[in-house]
Amino acid sequence: MKNIVAVGYHSYKDPLMEGLLVKYFQNVNVHNLKIHLITFEQPQYTISEQDHQRIKKELSSHNIVWYPKKYRTGGVFILFKKLVNLLAAFFQVYKINRRTKLKAIVGFTSLSGSIAFLISQLLSLKLIIICFEPHSEYMIDFKIWTKTSLSYLVLKKMEKLQVLYSDALVVPTKYTVDLVKKWGFNGMIYKMPICIDENDFDFSLDQRTQARNKLGFKDRQVILYLGKFDGIYFGIEEVVRFYSELFKSNNRLFFYVITPSPIAEVRKSFEVNGFSSSDFLVSGPVPYDRLNWHIGACDMGMLAVPSLPSQKFRTPVKTANYLMCGLPYIVSKFVSEDDLIAEEFNVGVVVESIIEVTGDEIQRINRMMAEDRAEIATRCKSVAMEFRSLDKMVSLMNKIFEGI
Repeated sequence: MKNIVAVGYHSYKDPLMEGLLVKYFQNVNVHNLKIHLITFEQPQYTISEQDHQRIKKELSSHNIVWYPKKYRTGGVFILFKKLVNLLAAFFQVYKINRRTKLKAIVGFTSLSGSIAFLISQLLSLKLIIICFEPHSEYMIDFKIWTKTSLSYLVLKKMEKLQVLYSDALVVPTKYTVDLVKKWGFNGMIYKMPICIDENDFDFSLDQRTQARNKLGFKDRQVILYLGKFDGIYFGIEEVVRFYSELFKSNNRLFFYVITPSPIAEVRKSFEVNGFSSSDFLVSGPVPYDRLNWHIGACDMGMLAVPSLPSQKFRTPVKTANYLMCGLPYIVSKFVSEDDLIAEEFNVGVVVESIIEVTGDEIQRINRMMAEDRAEIATRCKSVAMEFRSLDKMVSLMNKIFEGI
């Protein structure tokens, strides 16, 4: 039996885990492979005992063993709590290794990768990093940290170490490939953006009609924003002012926002910027297995990511969500490779900045919204299947796991 352990610094029910990494692991097809999955459970993703047992049973059917750990954070002892999280992961991996002789440890995203790197060094395990992004650079570009802050210096160091000591490294864009090579990495590197299960985002035009009627969209042209505000995204005011500019040229537009941000604040921003309550809808997060229903009811998606230098390294999962449900998208220039794909395959509109959107950019958005719905949905789905479908990532992981 070939045993590997994976660390996810997220809760099981976090879409990054349940919707991505777990899906990848459930679909890998490597002879005699057993995966040990460690997650860190946060209060907002609390799972009942009944669901806990159901999940364990389901994972077991895929030869996956789940080890949920308590996530500790916040307060004055935050660094100490992060150390406790690290120790919890280390001792769990140590126990698994004594029983099974692990072949490798997997870190999913750079935060989990830091933990995986430290454990790999202590236990002499091969290191596999999936979806590496330099988050330390994001924090600098968004002026959340400074280059002299301890948080930045520590995370930057851990990012470089996990890259340089990786036996296999998966990064999302060609820009990230260039970055890690500049750092001196010359090992096995693969370019693959975040991929999603197309079965989770299958959506028919009949379902679209039903969803639009239930959500009250009628014959409006609906722009969807799915995600957070502020932090490493545009703020609420910036997005709503952009919407205001779009609305001036096309009053058929309707704006749908699904966000974990405070709903009252988002609604207030719409109202302050002159929107009637009949022109927008704001919702809290929806269950992952219902996302396709909400996305497919809309006409265009939006990425609220600014054109900052580090944003070419990231891989927004929302782009895959939108495309898989047949939606084109609005994206700022130099965000991932999504701007290049939008233009090359005509599945989106690239803007220089939503803060100073031009008349030409607004007209291009309106023209794309006016296209035949079935035709543009087919085009978007085709691009999603080419670049962001589950089998792309699973095939790569099969190759990596077979080689360890």
